[in-house]
Amino acid sequence: MNREGDQGPGNSGGFGYDGVSLDLATRAGILRGIKRDGQFRGLPDRLADGTPRLVASLLARHTELNGNYDPAVMGMPLGFPPIPDEEIDLIYTWIERGAPE
Repeated sequence: MNREGDQGPGNSGGFGYDGVSLDLATRAGILRGIKRDGQFRGLPDRLADGTPRLVASLLARHTELNGNYDPAVMGMPLGFPPIPDEEIDLIYTWIERGAPE
């Protein structure tokens, strides 16, 4: 059974990982982010180095394929090939513009 918006390793868990209640189907879900340690962290929120959380995760997937892992940032999409740099640039630009609807 496929229920749009609530399946997949990032939401319900998979590939040996717990789910983080990730919802990429809506803008509200992206802004809410992932649930870790009982609290949500927005995907546009920035890491200590200033990189948006979502962009850092998308870039980390490229790095993981080269055998390098950063336990602080899990790459996505989990278990799939990385998305192209051009699409990551679009996401970065969207976040820089305030994640408009």
